[in-house]
Amino acid sequence: GEINFAWGGTLFMLGSEVCEAMKLVLSQILLQGLAMAPMQSLYYMTPATISFLVFFSVTTESKLYVENALPIIINNPGLFTIAATLGFGVNLTSMAVVKLLSGLWLKIIVQAKGAVLMLMSVILLGDTITSVQLVGYATCVTGFAYHTKLKLSSSKQRVEEPRK
Repeated sequence: GEINFAWGGTLFMLGSEVCEAMKLVLSQILLQGLAMAPMQSLYYMTPATISFLVFFSVTTESKLYVENALPIIINNPGLFTIAATLGFGVNLTSMAVVKLLSGLWLKIIVQAKGAVLMLMSVILLGDTITSVQLVGYATCVTGFAYHTKLKLSSSKQRVEEPRK
């Protein structure tokens, strides 16, 4: 486990996971249930997201922001514009994935991407991984493979049933 465990950080992380789960469920309702386009759903999701981000940034990091971060943003507007554009693209792509597949598939894809990224950093960059990280990512990949197998077998069953 982590030597420098902090309850505050753990509570923020758990709160973040709950909020992300609620966001994915709401996104799926907007995109699949109400048949909205990904861009339309961002009109509904963005104000709430910005409100929470601003609130928690102001309450936890306002002094550091003004002293350290604001000058960096002012001195590098081009880089921050590119980062904002890429972030918008990621959000739009995430909404498209939720619309086409589901929120669960988005989470699975993100976890698999993390495992592949970790593997590539070991192979290409020579990074070392701990046994805890290895077990975590092996569990992730195993769960992804098992979920895929279950989905394939259930869709195969649905295809074969009408033939009987």
